[in-house]
Amino acid sequence: MEGYSEITDLNHLYDSYKKSKSGSDWKPSVQIYEQNWLINIVKTRQELEEKTYKPRKGKEFTIRERGKIRHIRSNPFYDRVIRRCFCDYVLEPALYPYLIHDNGASVRGKGIGFTRRRFEQKIHEFYRKNHGNDGYILIIDFKKYYDSIPHDKLLEQVKKHLTDADCIWLIKAILKNFEITGKPISCGIGDQCSQIFGVYFPTIWDTFFKVVKHIRNYDRYMDDSCIVHKSKEFLKSLLKKAILVANKLGIHVNTRKTHIYKLSRGFTFLQIRYRLSKSGHLCKRMNPKRISSFRRRLKKQFGLCLQGRMSFKDVENAFKSWIMSFKKILSKRSLHNLYNLYNEQFIHAFTLYGGIYGREAYNCT
Repeated sequence: MEGYSEITDLNHLYDSYKKSKSGSDWKPSVQIYEQNWLINIVKTRQELEEKTYKPRKGKEFTIRERGKIRHIRSNPFYDRVIRRCFCDYVLEPALYPYLIHDNGASVRGKGIGFTRRRFEQKIHEFYRKNHGNDGYILIIDFKKYYDSIPHDKLLEQVKKHLTDADCIWLIKAILKNFEITGKPISCGIGDQCSQIFGVYFPTIWDTFFKVVKHIRNYDRYMDDSCIVHKSKEFLKSLLKKAILVANKLGIHVNTRKTHIYKLSRGFTFLQIRYRLSKSGHLCKRMNPKRISSFRRRLKKQFGLCLQGRMSFKDVENAFKSWIMSFKKILSKRSLHNLYNLYNEQFIHAFTLYGGIYGREAYNCT
């Protein structure tokens, strides 16, 4: 069939291989695959055509992020090539056209920056139309979103737009690899297919707000949703109906993190603290907890550099990436303090001291 033939095409598999190894050529698993890349690609095509392909169990590790414990799955490079090809040539073209415009997570050309801009645009629009900051925002969060996605409900949604039986067979094989203690639920965090499934699955939830309830001021980024309205009672009533929609999908609203805030008093959305002033100015500040978390990360990275487990160049790139992402939001004082911490721990130690703080410790040439 045409959909499945996109995955078994050697040119597509080769392109997916090149994209998958981009930026990770230094990894041993990638180098081993690269030594016999042509044989591996032909073998992949054969397994897919004969349907003998079985996803391999990758490495799993646990991280703590903002007080949450997350289990991350890292797929073997062999499987990453297949997932990349499947996502780029089948899943994205089949599912992404049915996403609402304001769903910007993991979508090419959008992302978190797009979602923040759209959200801020709607806040300003709300101020102009309602002539003030007398309004409310409902922020909704799903409870253990990726771990609770039911496979049967997901397949039911995907089959509406992807009818190729061979593609459905591959999706079932991938989902089988995600099962927790034999239960047909969960999509592993860190997998490319899981990202697409996670973005697409609550489309019915998005449609409820956008089409059924005709709410323009609605945004969703992965498992975080927000609705702006002038009536607090309306948002309370809307939340009760939205919980029923979520329950039908098999996912659950986290009532502990779901709240209604007054726009003039401030709220946090996508790690940024917002407040709409009486004059219409939207004040933006970085979440203080994120700044503290980043400071702790810098101190840990300094220790890793001393142990030779992390290069100075990697630390520098990570620091620049984080700073440039939030430079316009951070206050001058916070920005100054972060630069001082970075200079004291890395630049000054690197330039002034030898031995322990020398080039060898930083793996820097």
